[in-house]
Amino acid sequence: MTCHQSSAIKHMQQHCCKRQGHRGLFNMRVKKKPVIVDAYRWLGDDIGKNEINDDPLWLIQADIDRMVWTFKTGGVPHMRISTLEGDMFADVGDFIIRGIRGELYSIKPDIFFDSYDIVDNKVEGTV
Repeated sequence: MTCHQSSAIKHMQQHCCKRQGHRGLFNMRVKKKPVIVDAYRWLGDDIGKNEINDDPLWLIQADIDRMVWTFKTGGVPHMRISTLEGDMFADVGDFIIRGIRGELYSIKPDIFFDSYDIVDNKVEGTV
């Protein structure tokens, strides 16, 4: 955080606290900071065992650490992802995201393409 950002945040906090009776920052519109995260489109294969071995190492490690695992319901593959907020589930075609703090979560394709731009199509770090 730069000095300018720090002073702007302090000013905003002081201004909002005075105006809202020391309640802090609540009702506002914000813009998400641009960050680059890792994304992988899961096609339903068991992690680390697909034919072309294109699973990212971070996903394989998450499988080894039992943070993710695949299973089938009625023959349909699903992925379960353990997060700080509880378990999430991914379906075939969903994107698995590794966030800036290493956290994993899934995103449906339509939301992914509305929310993210592809920076590069890297394949380094795959098996």
